[in-house]
Amino acid sequence: MATELVNLSNELAAVAERASASIVAVHGRRGISSSGIVRRDNLIVTSSEGIRVEEGVHLVLPDGRSSVARLRGRDSGTDLAVLETDAGGLRPLEHAGVGALKVGQLALAVGRTSNTGPIASFGIISGVSGEWKTWRGGTLDPFVRLDISVYPTLSGGAAVDAAGNLIGLVSTGLSRSSVFAVTGATINRIAEKLIEHGYVSHGFLGVALQ
Repeated sequence: MATELVNLSNELAAVAERASASIVAVHGRRGISSSGIVRRDNLIVTSSEGIRVEEGVHLVLPDGRSSVARLRGRDSGTDLAVLETDAGGLRPLEHAGVGALKVGQLALAVGRTSNTGPIASFGIISGVSGEWKTWRGGTLDPFVRLDISVYPTLSGGAAVDAAGNLIGLVSTGLSRSSVFAVTGATINRIAEKLIEHGYVSHGFLGVALQ
């Protein structure tokens, strides 16, 4: 049993190390950094909640380099933002197949801070279902909830499976009580709109009082 636990511990550490090579630290709000995931060589996807400025977003890359990033767009409805950097040599993560996501599977949240480097938190996938409408008007497809303790600096980081494949972006901005993984299907759909237009239109109903 001791050997099995040691092997599991070593495998989790190896997964975190591999995933962290595609994770950057994002300084987009005063006092607290967040994390971001390399989407393509010069594009970073991160949590919209972690971006409180329109200009002057700074990144710390996996190799320790610093870079200024430009905000291409953000969508609070799905808690996603896209940043662009001129820094090269960044490596994206492989996506896990949506059909392979099951309740009870192990999940590792991996982020990065400027001071300590890679950070991680361990848990499971606690819920998987179809399309889900967020309270901010966005749509997650599919719905994936995580049972993971998440520090503020982990927001925008990567939730990966036991093989190190990307389950989704770690989001703490879509619920006061739950942590979600915004999966590749949603990231692809929203990121392309943000890159092209800078925003995503959402329909709404409201009442104006005078």
